[in-house]
Amino acid sequence: MTNANIYTLLHRAWTDPAAIALYDCPDVAGAEVTYGALDAAVARAAAALAERGLVPGDRLAMALPKSTATFVLFLAALRSGLTLVPCNPASPAQGVAAMLERTDPALVLVDAEAPAGPIALAARTAGARV
Repeated sequence: MTNANIYTLLHRAWTDPAAIALYDCPDVAGAEVTYGALDAAVARAAAALAERGLVPGDRLAMALPKSTATFVLFLAALRSGLTLVPCNPASPAQGVAAMLERTDPALVLVDAEAPAGPIALAARTAGARV
């Protein structure tokens, strides 16, 4: 089963766009997200990934903190048929660099708060696009 198929199965369950999909989101005004808003956010994120040249089958490394935005990006990657390479932002840079060299992601997403942090530097050292 491909990531795009997994996303399609998830999306089919979103029958009521006004129903609450996510609760207690500290990084979202109102702390709740409806399925309709989630679907729109995922579509925007998937379009942004495509604009960066990512195509189904490409690897996308994500070294992001836990947040609603990270979850949206995770779903956007599935929707786009991308292969996810999750990276723990707290991991030592040397280990991340080795993993990125092995997986050769098309793009590495890092926290905007740490554009020059150890993960971003490790990704650049490995030759990844950040």
